[in-house]
Order: sequence, then structure tokens, then C-alpha cells
Amino acid sequence: MDKNLLKNISYNTISNFLSLILGFILNIVIARSLQPKQMGEYSYFVWLISFFSILILLGVPNTLTKYISQFYNEKYKIKLLLCFLFKIVFLTFMFVSFVILIYFFIFQRNFNFLIFVILGYLIASLNGILKSYISGIEDFKTITINTFVTSFLQLILVITFLEKEPSSNKMLKIYLFSLFASTILFFISLKKELKEIFVTTEQVFLENDEKRRIKEYLMFISFLIIINMIVWERSEIFFLKIFSTSEGLAFYSIAFTLGYLPNKILTFGNVLLPRMSKFYAEKDFSKISMYYKQLTEFISLLIIPIYIFVFMFASDIVKILYGESYLQVSSILRIIIFAGIISGIATIGSAFIQAVEKVGVSFKIGIFITVINIFLDFLLIPKYQTIGAAYANSISQILGCFLGTGYILYSFKFKFPFLKIIKFSVISYIICKIAKLYFSSFSLISMFILFFGYILLFSIFNYKEIIKNINFVYKS
Repeated sequence: MDKNLLKNISYNTISNFLSLILGFILNIVIARSLQPKQMGEYSYFVWLISFFSILILLGVPNTLTKYISQFYNEKYKIKLLLCFLFKIVFLTFMFVSFVILIYFFIFQRNFNFLIFVILGYLIASLNGILKSYISGIEDFKTITINTFVTSFLQLILVITFLEKEPSSNKMLKIYLFSLFASTILFFISLKKELKEIFVTTEQVFLENDEKRRIKEYLMFISFLIIINMIVWERSEIFFLKIFSTSEGLAFYSIAFTLGYLPNKILTFGNVLLPRMSKFYAEKDFSKISMYYKQLTEFISLLIIPIYIFVFMFASDIVKILYGESYLQVSSILRIIIFAGIISGIATIGSAFIQAVEKVGVSFKIGIFITVINIFLDFLLIPKYQTIGAAYANSISQILGCFLGTGYILYSFKFKFPFLKIIKFSVISYIICKIAKLYFSSFSLISMFILFFGYILLFSIFNYKEIIKNINFVYKS
């Protein structure tokens, strides 16, 4: 378990990079093949699968990741933990399935779609459990390989079958098959590990205090996940399904995907959760404080220039990648980008709050933000549709990040790199503004050349910070 942080961050970044590149290409191919109406229908299905699988798992993945890392040398404790969490997952799965069956029987009566949905969230739930276990033992190499294999598989299937006869129904089958393949690969990689745990005869029992802490952590994380489902998991899709069109669903989903792609590749809160959990068990708050400040600066250095470039050239990027029929995405994207930057920078704080078991604070903040988000959904979406959805989501996320970061800085007296964030933002904006004056139209190749030239200039202006942050991560 005592692995080098740089190795884990490297694997995590590679995994996210592969997911970004292949997923990005996949998203473009699917969108161009299906066109806005069918793309909206497919996006709604994927959102349903994600929503219901999160509802079934609730705080189980986070709890697994955290306590497997703490109990790694006590196999029998892990066995007890797994049995306890699987019972909870089984009960939530049965409850959610019962509610969905009633809903579809009364309102939808589309039983083919119902089978797809149930099969989808069943596979997604198993996938989430296995992946969180692998994160807990810090085997990010396995996650990286799995990401590459399944993403590449899905891309091949889409190019082979979807291009010839575009259909949202066919895309659903491809999506489910790829998700199933990912789950099987995770299970194969964990087969030996799970066998050792369940055949162990070592009698190590959970202390009463440990049981209490696990239950409290699971309960608070579960409440927090429910809140996040509303605020961070595109709850606006539900309202857009009522007040907008399938095309609107497609535009919002694509903008949301583009708006959070940099976060998916360049943030690593999932890597830091088990590491900070160990520091917390050792009561080493000085090291946690140092990690919080330096890694927040590191993430800011990575994501700010990319987000500002996307903001400045949003229309050109959407037109090049998706075509003229998706140009409405750019106006939605510019709104979502602000929340993407702030939530990306705040990921280190989120990992810290979970590691030190202060999720009750996140819960209280989340309740407040949830009320705000739902209020904004009702206020903005019926009148402004996709633009209203973008504002509702972004305002809620930004407010939540500000409150969470404020709590950390006030309660733990941590330092925050405000000046560095301002510096990175100003330099990025000036370079992009100058580029806008000299370039008015782009092809895919010229856009790539401009982007890499921009990143090179940004790196030259910030080379001292880049070297300092790389050295910090390397020495960690």
C-alpha cells in the first residue's frame, strides 16, 4: 500500500487522459451519427443509468475506498466490511427496482426501454463497487488498462455498427456491452484478491468504535451523494425532459460533457482520498495541510489555461468537432465552464473533508445548495430551457465550492493559493485575447497548433511554478 504518490497520479492521469481522448472522439462520432434528436434520447438513457446506479450505491464506493485502505493488512476486517456493504447494496437495488417497475407500469409502458435501464444500472453498480475496491488498494494501473480496453472497444463498435445505420437503440446496446466488458475485466483483476479475503480464517473483528465510524461515514456520505445527484449529476436533465426538446437535451449534455472534460483528466481527488485517509489515521495534519495547498495550486496550474482557452474559442471548437447543427452548445458551454474551473480546483478540499470524516459539514452545505439548485431549476428552466439549466447548475456548484473551501480555510487554518490562481487566469486570458486578434477562422489542425502554441507560451511564463509543483509531487 506504501506506493509512490507520483506513480498513482501518473496512472490516474493516463487513465483519465485515455478516457478523455477516446471518450471525446466517441462523443463526437455518436453525436454526428445520431444528430441532435436521437443524441438527446441516448443522452437521457445514459443519464438514467448513471442516476439510478448512484442512487443504489450511494456512499458505498467512497466507504470501500476509504476503509479498504485503512484495513489493508487486516483481511478479515475487509471481509466483514464487504459483507456489510453488499447487504446494503442489495436492499437499495431491490427498492429502486420496485419503484421503477411501478413507475414504468403506470406512466411509461415502454418495457423494452425498462429492460435496458434495469440491466444498465445493475451492471453500472457492480462496476462501481469493483472500481472503488481497486482504488482502495491503489491499483490505478488496472483502472488505466481497463479504461483503455473498454473505451477502445466501444469506439470500434460504434464505428463498425453505428455509422452504417444510425440508431439510438443500437447505441444503447453498444453502451451496455462495453460497460459489461469493463465490469468483467475489473472482476478478473480482483479475483485473486477477493479469494484471499473470503477464504481467510484470521479472526480479526471490528471494534465497536470502528463499526460506529463506518456506519456514520456511510450514512453521511450517502446523504451527500443524494445531494450531489441533484446538484452535480445533471439533475437539470429531468426538467429539460419536461420543458425542452430532445435536441435541447443533446445540446445541454454535450456542453456538460465538454465543460467537465478537463476535470476528468487533470484532477485526482480519488488518488488523494486513500492517501489523506492514511495521514488522518496517523494524525499528521501538517502533512495534510501541505498537500492541500500545494496540490490545489498544482491542479489550478493544469486546468485554468485549458478552461480559459475553451471559453475563448467555444464556438470554433463546437463547430469544428460537432458541426453546424450543434452550434447552440457553445453558449451553454461558456456558462458551465465557470463552474468547471471552480469545482476542479475544489476537488482537493473534497478529498480532505471525506478523509477526515467531516462529511457532516458537506451534508449541511449540500442541503442548502440542493434547495438553491431545485429553486433555480423551477425558476429558470421553464422560461430559458438549456441556458436556464446551465445557470442553475453552475450557480449551485460554484456556491457549494465556495462554502466548502471557506469552511476548510476557516476551521483548519489551511493556506489557499489565491494569488497563483489569479496569476494563471490573467496570463491565460491575455494570451488567448491576443490570439483572437490574429486568428478569425480555424480548421481542426490549425486549432490544435494554436492550442499547443498557447500551452507552450503559458508554460514559459509559469516555468518556475511548473518545476516547483513537479518536484513536490515527485518527492511525495
